[in-house]
Amino acid sequence: MLYQVPISVLTPYVETLLQQRDLHTFPDISKRLKTPGARIKTCTIKQFSVCDAIFYKYRTCKNPKDKKLYARQLVASLYTLKSGFDTLNLPKVAEITDKINEKLRCQIIFTFLCVREYITERYLKIFPKAKKEDEALKPNFRSQKYVSFSKVIYSMAMDERQPLGNLHQCNDTLVYDFLDMLQESIIRNEKTSA
Repeated sequence: MLYQVPISVLTPYVETLLQQRDLHTFPDISKRLKTPGARIKTCTIKQFSVCDAIFYKYRTCKNPKDKKLYARQLVASLYTLKSGFDTLNLPKVAEITDKINEKLRCQIIFTFLCVREYITERYLKIFPKAKKEDEALKPNFRSQKYVSFSKVIYSMAMDERQPLGNLHQCNDTLVYDFLDMLQESIIRNEKTSA
């Protein structure tokens, strides 16, 4: 293909890839909305749970119209009003985020993908990697289902020790604080059961 098409024709399509960018920083899209911090460090676990559930639907969806809807919902759930994240405010946020162009929306989704990948690499106890040889040897009797973070939040809130407080306090915990606590809990359970 490179022999048939001159580089000057391809340059506009790959221009953004050639620029040095931080893949974990979200762009500002409106003065009326709070932009998620780099690597979503300012997001609560409740907000991440909503974003992750929508992202899962976006990735598994086959219908282009539904995929576009999930893309719009994901962007609306990442950005918040100045008062903070509330699922009841998502329609108000969507009124603003729906006005951005498709290219910027794709950039935001890609940034979320990069952040999510960073999180899965950082928290290997929560997101263990499947062993390739195990996958080939073991038959798959049931398909692996997606587990929403809301279930994990409920289990942390219902834990007898409640390390992050009740459900409302748990929901308001910052993403990395929650994941640090969850990973530490998994490590301690592994040590006590061994």
